[in-house]
Amino acid sequence: EIRRDQYVLACFYFYVCIYMRGGIESLQAFNALIRMWRQHPNMFEPFHAQLMTHAEVQVILKRHIGWDSNAAATNWVENSKRLVRNWDGDPLNLLKGLRSYEDACRRIRNKLKKRDLKEVGYQNEGFRGFQFKMVSMLLYFYDWEGWIKKRFPYPSPADFHNFRLGIAAGAIVILLTEREIAKPSEKLSKPWRDAIMAYLIKRKADPVEVADAIWLYSLVMCGNSPATI
Repeated sequence: EIRRDQYVLACFYFYVCIYMRGGIESLQAFNALIRMWRQHPNMFEPFHAQLMTHAEVQVILKRHIGWDSNAAATNWVENSKRLVRNWDGDPLNLLKGLRSYEDACRRIRNKLKKRDLKEVGYQNEGFRGFQFKMVSMLLYFYDWEGWIKKRFPYPSPADFHNFRLGIAAGAIVILLTEREIAKPSEKLSKPWRDAIMAYLIKRKADPVEVADAIWLYSLVMCGNSPATI
């Protein structure tokens, strides 16, 4: 039912990204949000969602998903307001004239510092909870649908599965002091993004195919690898 209307599907992907930050399996989140959409389709309509209260949204999220409902409700309402305020309530407008990953980061990534916001302009304030991973995630969804007219390379959305694969393949190397512990952070994400971008450009690879290969391989092999024991 969602796929019948491009705008409805684009909005669904946009809100799905709120739950793509980790802590819950993607398939579990998708299935829960599909069930939620069937009962509360207006929640996935930015002009309606922007007028909902945090409490209203949290109750529904807690009933259907449970995990992280407080922060997710805040992001849900705030990002609806930003989408209406800056992009006429249509996430497909984020793709208009989009020509590079840098452009996408400028439009979508949440600007945490006033200096950054001043540099890119208020319309490009981005969305709460959306950093580099979520920029790639939204691009991946929209690119998978064929909505990016002039395609460009962008790094695969990075999570711990990706990092493990990158380390195992020698794409990234971690040097630790005696008491240091490797943790997912921008220190790890930035080299990973750079490695993927270098690969995409050098091999002229398809970013959707590369993301699929990384996700599927790392997810399936996670429980089978002796390195994880």
